Amino acid sequence: MCSNILMIFVFEDQFCSGHTQGIEVVPTDTGGSVTSNGELYGVISINNENRNRLFAIHTKVYAYLQFIRDVVGAALEN
Repeated sequence: MCSNILMIFVFEDQFCSGHTQGIEVVPTDTGGSVTSNGELYGVISINNENRNRLFAIHTKVYAYLQFIRDVVGAALEN
């Protein structure tokens, strides 16, 4: 649904969210977190102020969890 509205392909390591009650995702939100019940699910990757701003594409954190652990682990060792 989101990819049809935004005209953007949503990859397997991404998900789309819709916002209601007049809450918009604006360009300055890119990089912001998507959480639920205190858990991080994604990071805002794509929003387009020229299209329907009630939807945004997010990168799934879980898809990159091993990479994040490797980088953080290496940083902690130094």
